[in-house]
Amino acid sequence: MTNTPTPAAPGDRLFRIAFVALLVLQCLPFWMFPYAPSQDGPSHLHNAHVLAQYSAEPIYQQYYELTMTTAGNMLTQFLLAGMMKFISPLLAGKILLTSYVVLLFVSFRYLLRALTPYAEPFALFAGILAPNWFQFVGFWNFLFSIPLTFLVVGYVYRRLPTKWTLPKLAVLSAASVILYMAHALSWGLCGLAIGVFALVRIVAAWPDRAAALSRLLENSKMIGAYLPPALLALAHVAKPGAAACVSAPQSLRERLWPLYNLSILHTLGPADFTLARAVVLLLVAVTAFAVWYGYTRRCFAREGTGVLVISLLYLGLSLFGPDCIGEGLFIRRREELYVCAFFVLWLAAGLRLWPEWAVRGVAAGFFAITAITFAIHLPTLSSWNTQLSDAVTLSHAIPPQSTVLGLRTEPSQGNFDPLRHAAGLLADRPIILLKNYEAATSHFLTYFRAGHSPFPSLGTLSQLESSTPVFDVARYEQQTRGRVDYVLLAGEDAPAVRAQLTGFARIGSTPNNRIHLYQRLRPHLEQ
Repeated sequence: MTNTPTPAAPGDRLFRIAFVALLVLQCLPFWMFPYAPSQDGPSHLHNAHVLAQYSAEPIYQQYYELTMTTAGNMLTQFLLAGMMKFISPLLAGKILLTSYVVLLFVSFRYLLRALTPYAEPFALFAGILAPNWFQFVGFWNFLFSIPLTFLVVGYVYRRLPTKWTLPKLAVLSAASVILYMAHALSWGLCGLAIGVFALVRIVAAWPDRAAALSRLLENSKMIGAYLPPALLALAHVAKPGAAACVSAPQSLRERLWPLYNLSILHTLGPADFTLARAVVLLLVAVTAFAVWYGYTRRCFAREGTGVLVISLLYLGLSLFGPDCIGEGLFIRRREELYVCAFFVLWLAAGLRLWPEWAVRGVAAGFFAITAITFAIHLPTLSSWNTQLSDAVTLSHAIPPQSTVLGLRTEPSQGNFDPLRHAAGLLADRPIILLKNYEAATSHFLTYFRAGHSPFPSLGTLSQLESSTPVFDVARYEQQTRGRVDYVLLAGEDAPAVRAQLTGFARIGSTPNNRIHLYQRLRPHLEQ
């Protein structure tokens, strides 16, 4: 007589303790160091400060106008601006990133608990997923949309077997709007997921046509409640220049490489490649066991079918869909994150019964990789904080109501560059960032006024962000009503850059002589 495996108890204390421990571990860096290294994060802090203080600061009104966008991509700006009414920008940023980590852990577990009794051990995968490439590159709106997607999918899945009453539909509509405000792509992928779950239920009931028709009608209500933001999406894609971009041809192997190497986990250094490979090997081993065990024990779970279909659809989009639409970039990489997340969800939900030793082994693997990643990242986080702290200390010489041109004269050393928009860390005072890429696109709420825009008279964005920046201060000041008061130069103080800084004097450098501050000489002192 063989023992029949039973589901691991969802309330297993060991799993819950590990879950909380990893959650705390992933939040610690935001509070251990003054700054969370991020490429675009400083720019978000600056533009949120513009929103928060726009009516009180004349220089913001002089250079910027506030515009609504149909692209979504605004939720975190509203959250940050609201917090900045009461606390400092840096503290608001720490709270925002901490909220993201907490929400990701809770939402991933919430969705798992709707799908499987083995939610507790597999929920530890959130520790691996949280410090992804999007966190460090600073795509904060998309970052927040990930846990919101898990919450919406979990909410819908739990209520599919029941009647969709008016209060439930109202909650779904509100959640759909909030998700779209975070990121339009996640809203679309979430809609695809709940559509698949609805279709699976309808097909499962098809032998009973009356039951299938009843489910079709109920699910039609649900889809209708989810769709209101579609009007905004249609308005955005109908704008000129919103078509899919033409990217360089790639072989299927080249497109698969980011997936089987989990490039979304390549962040702070070369060790991340090895750690990502460890995650891949663990998932491959778990998949092989799940397929073998499910086949030999006849314990595949029907509930996992929809999750697998969703993961495969996301895979198809990431391989064959566009990588950019208009100003929206890195579409495939965003889809790759959802491929990975829903594949893990399928592993958890694919079997009705998991042996206890197997789920404990999976949980131990997730926990170990997360803890090792945390330990390896700490020295790099400390090093970046030293550089960012030096840059902010140097920039204390910049008074409020100034304009600042931030330049970077060295290419990125890794997968992101925290110094590219480091001038945004000065968001505690009203200044203007002249390389404010957000104020030159239709995806954000702040926009340069025509008479003060640095683009293209000061230089195009690609010229300003080049490792050998090309800019013309005199042309900008002659052609517009704008001015350039300071230049914050990160990287080598190259002769080619100094030659373009006629009329500026260097007033300080960081101790390592890698960041320099130039001040515009007053007209009567200019040569």
